[in-house]
Amino acid sequence: MRFVLDEDVSAAVAKVLKAGGHDAWTVSEAGLSGIADDDVTIYASEKVAGVLSHDVEFGAKRRKNPIGWHIQLGCKEVDAAVLIEEHLDAMVAALGAFPDLYVYLSKSGINTHHVWS
Repeated sequence: MRFVLDEDVSAAVAKVLKAGGHDAWTVSEAGLSGIADDDVTIYASEKVAGVLSHDVEFGAKRRKNPIGWHIQLGCKEVDAAVLIEEHLDAMVAALGAFPDLYVYLSKSGINTHHVWS
């Protein structure tokens, strides 16, 4: 699976994803620093990649209108790599079940939403 990390996600998360056999890169590595959230969504959808972000506003928008895969990290930035490592298999399985899916990932586990509201 492929993942794009929003600007607020630690590079340590990319290392965990890559160690799990996935492709992962940052918005900055893609040359897209500073672009709007909707443009990150479009870019990720074109690359058939999920977006990982801590941004609550961005997450709320994608929860309301799932487009592609959006993973909102419900933790402190410093805890994100461990959280991803603990829930990676379940997260990938959930994403594989729907073409458009919002995932909220926290210490409590995974919550998903795939219907426009």
